[in-house]
Amino acid sequence: TDLTSEFLSIVSTLPIEVGAMNSTSSKNEEKGVVSLSDFNNTASLIAKEIHSTSKKLSKLTKLVKMRGMFNDPAQDINELVYEIKQDVQELNSKLDATQSYLDARKEKLTGGAKGQYANHSNNIVGQLKTELMQTTKSFKDVLLVRSSKLKE
Repeated sequence: TDLTSEFLSIVSTLPIEVGAMNSTSSKNEEKGVVSLSDFNNTASLIAKEIHSTSKKLSKLTKLVKMRGMFNDPAQDINELVYEIKQDVQELNSKLDATQSYLDARKEKLTGGAKGQYANHSNNIVGQLKTELMQTTKSFKDVLLVRSSKLKE
């Protein structure tokens, strides 16, 4: 199931809540809010990029399933394969960087509402990793189908 829209709606509410929680905080903590807001924006962009990659994968799947010797859109397929590979590599890098960001700030985000936010942030990254892993698996499956069709 595609939970992207639900995720985006949740993420869009978080910066407001975090800002409200820290409205009486010191200036150092306010800088953290900006960073947490950046995290939310980054997570939202990653979710959108995963969705975009999934759309490309759907298009690739349709092209691969086309039959006929003269109806083989090889160039379109090769371009999509290249684009999807690039997307997956970039998304993996972004998710690793996002996880590193959270790990580096783990000590600052402990206790009370901040601890809940840290837990929630880790859950978001975990969900994004799972979605990317599912997209990657589907991509591999499509490539296997393509390979078997070429052998026929």
